[in-house]
Amino acid sequence: MYDRDLSLLVCPRDGSALSLAGEVTRDAEGEILEGTLVSGSGTRYKITNGIPRFIENSTYNASWDFKWTEIDRGRGINFHQIGPDVKKLYEFDPYGDEGWSHIKGRLGLDLGCGVGQWSVKALRDYGADRIVAVDLTRGVDMFRKIVLEQYPQFRGRLLLVQANVFALPFREGTFDYMFSLGVLHFTGRTLDAIRKACAVVKHGGEINIWVWCQRLVYLEDNEPGHIYQVRRLSFLRRLAKVPQQAFVKFWLRVCRALPVPTAYKLAQAFASSFWYKFSKLPVIGIIPRIVFPAVDDPDYDFRLINIFNSYVNAHAEEWSEHELFPVLKECGIVVKGISPWRTGFWGVKLPEFYRSGQLQLQVQRIEA
Repeated sequence: MYDRDLSLLVCPRDGSALSLAGEVTRDAEGEILEGTLVSGSGTRYKITNGIPRFIENSTYNASWDFKWTEIDRGRGINFHQIGPDVKKLYEFDPYGDEGWSHIKGRLGLDLGCGVGQWSVKALRDYGADRIVAVDLTRGVDMFRKIVLEQYPQFRGRLLLVQANVFALPFREGTFDYMFSLGVLHFTGRTLDAIRKACAVVKHGGEINIWVWCQRLVYLEDNEPGHIYQVRRLSFLRRLAKVPQQAFVKFWLRVCRALPVPTAYKLAQAFASSFWYKFSKLPVIGIIPRIVFPAVDDPDYDFRLINIFNSYVNAHAEEWSEHELFPVLKECGIVVKGISPWRTGFWGVKLPEFYRSGQLQLQVQRIEA
């Protein structure tokens, strides 16, 4: 972090300003590598590896630390998204350039940054002025490794922070744009996490969130004109889903009960070339797809980290649009886009839209 980053940070306990205290270690460019932040009430927070830390540890979900530090190790393999040669990042939303246009020249928050592919996107492709990238885990350390090795030009425009979404070290209304893609459903309190995330967005700022979707079951499908998000299944496929779902629940319980390193070895077995090729065999391949539904990708590392992500990481809830919209409304978010790849929302923070009871907004005001 740099000296100018201090103005963005506050004590997550009492909201007071923070200042540097004691000895500080800097590099040749003036970046603060090691030091201590102190609040008005005397609470102290460490800066290590250039990252201010606002949590005592990240053991609430130790599997995430393992995922980033032992599996990924700064390689960015989760979605094949990190590296100077990557031209287009995997999209969780359909909004494209329009959905990211508000971040140009502005201050953005990447909430749950992991190894930082979305921060890179915002800085490199959409011209964000500065990005604050927050994660609960040591994913921030892996992200810093990636930045130093591959994107040193972004160092002065990127502040990495280790913090909890439920105790963010920022004032309300700080950010012009907040994005959290594929993260908040892992918190165990998804709706509260959305509230906390929206609170630090300023009036007129924008949000872009995406969480895992809840499967919808259509009981009546005779009316013409329906467009289905869920593909109709044959009788045999529907029949196979019953034992498959039973196996999924079984493996979830097993993987989350085991010590993380042991669960990782289990994930390695089901990510193996043998299991992948077995699942590709005609007819008999349905057996592995029922017994342990695994990620279908030819790249071993990609299969492994996503199997680990799905079966070992805890608190993975699924949500539907009608469950999330009331919370966004409560936070004053006017929806500008709904992702057909469920479940995602892009919106602007204009609470007066709901308070006034009027269902019209000036387009210029939304786009300002």
